[in-house]
Amino acid sequence: MHFWHQKDFNGWPPGISNGLASCCQKCGGHPGFDFQVDDDAWRAIAPAQMRAGVICLPCLDTLAEEVGIDACQHLREVQFSGRQSTVVLVPAMVVTLSK
Repeated sequence: MHFWHQKDFNGWPPGISNGLASCCQKCGGHPGFDFQVDDDAWRAIAPAQMRAGVICLPCLDTLAEEVGIDACQHLREVQFSGRQSTVVLVPAMVVTLSK
């Protein structure tokens, strides 16, 4: 029997999620998606004590709203890791809800 977490990730492309992630620093949950935001947005949104760790996408959105930033405007890519592969999703459009 071969378990998913025992797969050989040698040679895995840099910057591409292998699905193994730490828990979110804010909620403690397991992130369902990896993502990238620009560095300036990360520094403005993520509290200093959380920056070296993992923040899940829903918590990033909450933290961004708390400091008046639309996190979606700063997403560069979102990655979903399935059991056999990872798909990289690049935002094509952001629709902002009016308040």
